[in-house]
Amino acid sequence: MNSTSESRRWRAFSTVIAVAIFLIVLSCHFMSRNITSGDSIYTIHTAMSLIHEGDLDLDEYAGDIQTRINQSYTVTKRNGHLYYAYPVGAPVLSIPIILLVDRALPPLLSAFPTIEHYIRARMDLPSGPINAISIHGLVEVFVASIWVALTAVCLFFVARTVLPAGAAIAATIIFAFGTAAWSSASRALWPHGASMFMLAATLLMLLRSKKTPGLIWLTGIPLALSFFIRPTNFLSIAFLTMFVFSHYRRYFWRYFAVLAGLLGAFFLFSYTTYGTLVSPAYLSQGLVPGSRFAEGLLGVLFSPSRGLLIFSPIFLFALFGVFLKIRRNRLEALDKYLLAILVCHWLMVGSFPRWWAGWSFGPRYFSDVLPYLIFFLLPAFEFPLSLTRAKQWAFNGALLGFATFGFFVHFRGAMHRDVLLWNAFPASIDLTLERLWDWGDLQFLRRIGNEHGDFTYKAKIEKMSFSDNADLRFLIRVSNIGTCRWKRKTDHVLRVGCRIYRTDERDATPVLDLRNELPQDTIRGGDSFDSIFIINKRTLGKGSYTIEFNLVRENVFWFESIGSESLVDQFVIM
Repeated sequence: MNSTSESRRWRAFSTVIAVAIFLIVLSCHFMSRNITSGDSIYTIHTAMSLIHEGDLDLDEYAGDIQTRINQSYTVTKRNGHLYYAYPVGAPVLSIPIILLVDRALPPLLSAFPTIEHYIRARMDLPSGPINAISIHGLVEVFVASIWVALTAVCLFFVARTVLPAGAAIAATIIFAFGTAAWSSASRALWPHGASMFMLAATLLMLLRSKKTPGLIWLTGIPLALSFFIRPTNFLSIAFLTMFVFSHYRRYFWRYFAVLAGLLGAFFLFSYTTYGTLVSPAYLSQGLVPGSRFAEGLLGVLFSPSRGLLIFSPIFLFALFGVFLKIRRNRLEALDKYLLAILVCHWLMVGSFPRWWAGWSFGPRYFSDVLPYLIFFLLPAFEFPLSLTRAKQWAFNGALLGFATFGFFVHFRGAMHRDVLLWNAFPASIDLTLERLWDWGDLQFLRRIGNEHGDFTYKAKIEKMSFSDNADLRFLIRVSNIGTCRWKRKTDHVLRVGCRIYRTDERDATPVLDLRNELPQDTIRGGDSFDSIFIINKRTLGKGSYTIEFNLVRENVFWFESIGSESLVDQFVIM
């Protein structure tokens, strides 16, 4: 009876802590300022299409897609239909949350005007309707934050299998605020947040199966879903399937039936949608090591602006945790399989042609396997118990120092846009790879308030146009709605840009690329000016055209690449 009462109290206590962890992580991540909806821009559209149209194509958003020329790479055309070009696992599995947001927004906005003010201010949406599509970036952050919060809860229970409550909470806090979970996974509906949750849930089930082996077949569910979300998780499927076969032979066929059934449904869905067994995006990275393989292997760990051990040095203690398990002869079979996954994951992302993960923050490609890294960090929390008091203070001080540094780094990634602009200035990171090794310009140390600081480049552009027999004249009004001044005379001249494409060749090189100078040396925040572009019809010839306006810092970036909407329109020359 006594034992039963203690068990109930422990469960109630753990439930309260788990709920608190979920709410704190969700609120802190959601309120964090940065939104990095780039590759993920059509995730909410995809989910809404399934909700309202019963399919995943984006045909109903064709007009919106046409206006976003710079993000056309996120859409693919298959069998005459437009589809989101990346794996749809995360948006599809997020449909219950997205549906809730879609249904709850109207009554919330009606009942609480302050929520509408907050949304309009955060999304820079002065007018127009507020719905899941119009504020898709904020909805992405909300959904992704829920995935990360759920992952934190799972990892708390994972940590509780070996640690007391206090240490388990500390390990959970390190995951939630000292890793890419904060600075990358919850900043948009990347696949990483949902992927982390599936792997964390799998890990928790594996640990619980030690006491209750009959539960092992359930691991097939999150494992299969993890591949649906992110193809790199095939490593977890392969190694953990071998583990289940070797150590839970009695339950293997039930496990395998669940895994194979879900994967089979996924392959069938892909074939009927895309005409291939897997989405084209699953093969886009390539797994064959290239000429940058050695650099990639070093870079994903030690690059000053992408390295896992630079951005989260706390994981040096995970290596120490593996050492402790080996030294104490406590390295179990599951540990070996998880280590194999981590090593192969490292080799895989190091082999990617773009191992630095493009325009992102820190070690984004390592975020999927964070649950495994946290698992190997746990022995480091037990180690001080075997030390003298002085050594305990020293060890715990080092642990706290590394964790605090990680918090600072990922706080910057979650809160300050200047660290994201690092990808663009002084030149695109995709074109100047030497910057990945520049210790003098660390991404997470980009200062707030410098010339290329937080929200420096935000423009609002309005258009009025008129024409005569010979010319097209476009008069646009440009407003500086950022926090810093625009300076005309700098190393990289700031101009108003205009690009014209043939409408049926949107992905091609512009047929006309024009620039106008700023009307004065300095444009302060809140200032506006007019700019006129005159285009001779004979220069273009007959046809249908798409015209795009935005500001450009010459040889560095267009404003659209760092968050400012381009003004896009179409016209026809008869």
